[in-house]
Amino acid sequence: MTWVDAALPAWARAHVHKLDTQMALALAQGWPGGPLLRPHLMLEIVATAFHDFDQLLATHAAHVDRVTEIPTPDDSERRFYTAQLAEAFVAVLVAQDWVVQIAWGESERLPRVPDRSLRGKRASVQAAPIPLSNRVDSEVLIGIIDHGCPFAHRGYRRGAAGGTRVHAIWDQDALPDFPTALGFPQGFGYGRIATNADLDGWMAASTRAGRFDEAACYRHAEYGAVDTALTHGSHTLGVLAGASWSPSLEQPPGGGFRRVGDKAATADIVFVQLPRIILEAPSLGGDHRCILDGLRFIVDCAGDKVRRIVVVVDYGSNLGPHDASSLFERAVAALVDEVEDRGKQLDIVFPAGNSFADRVHAVVGPLAAHETAGLQWRVDAGSETRTDAEIWVSVHSRCTVTVTPPRAAPFVLDLTTVPVAMPVAAWPDAARPQFLVATRTAPNGQTVLALRCAATDATQAGVPVAPAGRWDIAFEAGASATTRPVNVYVCWGGHNIGFPRRTSQSQLLRVSDPLKVVVDGMGTVLGSACGRNIHVIGGFRGSVSVQRIRRAAYSARGPKRGATAGLPDFLALSDESAALPGVLGYGTGSAVTARVWGTSVAAPQAARELAEHGGLANQLAGPLPPEFDGGLLRYRPV
Repeated sequence: MTWVDAALPAWARAHVHKLDTQMALALAQGWPGGPLLRPHLMLEIVATAFHDFDQLLATHAAHVDRVTEIPTPDDSERRFYTAQLAEAFVAVLVAQDWVVQIAWGESERLPRVPDRSLRGKRASVQAAPIPLSNRVDSEVLIGIIDHGCPFAHRGYRRGAAGGTRVHAIWDQDALPDFPTALGFPQGFGYGRIATNADLDGWMAASTRAGRFDEAACYRHAEYGAVDTALTHGSHTLGVLAGASWSPSLEQPPGGGFRRVGDKAATADIVFVQLPRIILEAPSLGGDHRCILDGLRFIVDCAGDKVRRIVVVVDYGSNLGPHDASSLFERAVAALVDEVEDRGKQLDIVFPAGNSFADRVHAVVGPLAAHETAGLQWRVDAGSETRTDAEIWVSVHSRCTVTVTPPRAAPFVLDLTTVPVAMPVAAWPDAARPQFLVATRTAPNGQTVLALRCAATDATQAGVPVAPAGRWDIAFEAGASATTRPVNVYVCWGGHNIGFPRRTSQSQLLRVSDPLKVVVDGMGTVLGSACGRNIHVIGGFRGSVSVQRIRRAAYSARGPKRGATAGLPDFLALSDESAALPGVLGYGTGSAVTARVWGTSVAAPQAARELAEHGGLANQLAGPLPPEFDGGLLRYRPV
């Protein structure tokens, strides 16, 4: 049995070079939910054609749910959008000469796992959007894109006046939190927004005789996301903007929280709550759309008096070119430039990731003429989600790539000639593919070969299940040597706080000469975090002695972006010591503390420093250990 062409729609097959690989793979599995469903997409068009785009939108308004523009400078050559569109309109849109790229912005649709946070939830069917009539008018605006915001926590209250510093919470989920009487934010068309007036109202309704009941407040708000003692968002937000947080490294013996007086401790906060599926499963293209919309929403909340906007984004993708050339990273860079043109500063902070030791990146070559090398990609049983990998090949690396999934025939891609975009291939058949491959020439000139393995655990009727096992991936150089190495990345798979584990982490295994194939942590930094104007923060393990400080073993690292720049940019405290992993921070209740480890607790420390000073600098006197490429950061409260 051989590989067959996947069942792409005719319009997609004719313009496959304009589709990112994630969208091509999704279309090979059928337009999700049928022609009536309108999935989220990301668009890139030639800037001078925006009038043509507007006219096309007006002509096909019945097929357009919403289009949200990501602000760009007036002199930008490209314009970026997120949108929800019907297939009929996408077929017309992709045929336009001025359309540069259409990228997938939808997360995998899985059966919901019943839990307390879903109790009584109903779909968002509001008749009218909620305009952002009230904007932040302080110097600094703190933004965070995460899940679970304990807005009533004492660390976010406005002192004796009461109320919360949280200016707005936008839940992007299809079954959002908060009462159905509330609407979605104007211009975005989905989710549900709770404004500061709503939050303060719920707090006032939960106060009797001067005593405030936090649990009652969240019940009034119908806010199931904080119906646990700890969320990822509660801990990260506490480190980022809590009024009484400081790392234990700065504290005298005995630890404990102390009151701080920096700008983050009094700043207004905008919280974007990611859809639950982002936290449950590898989001692939879905998180990028959510992040773009979230950044636009946070920027929209900034009034004229705001001079500095600092946003922590706690999630991203392992996949991508890792060189800032993706649609997402270019859209983010354009947004940063546009905000700067308005006289404001926008800093976006990503954690480096925790995948250094997870074997999720490999480098193959360079190879001499006709030399071969190989590795294996292990996909485990029990995964409810698809599992993806990407192979990035430079135009200078003339080679043949042979991919052999478990129990399947080899798929051969000959790159000894100039590569061109080609349709998606499927195994064993187009109707119910277990394995898919897609290739295209990316904007950075490289060829990307995307591999997809269907779920290895049957959770839904009618969904194909792939056999678990090892994929053999072999490379053979052509008549001339490959002068550039080939990079292989696999998607994230794991577990997030408060969510069921629905996937497993696939891994790369070296089977060739270690001089030809290297599987290590040097390319494991988030693929979402390589763009300009993005700060990437790794983690270090604290110690009383400067000489004994160590980079955290899990803290991801990345490729060089130029002669001197590397990733991460800075390291911040992510483990107090070998005996005390993690950092102490807020839970969802004012009386709850929790210890969480990872670069996600390091990133908000850097963001807090940016909010205070507008920049980052090494804060540790004396020589740094040679393993630190960038600076060493620790938050010192005023």
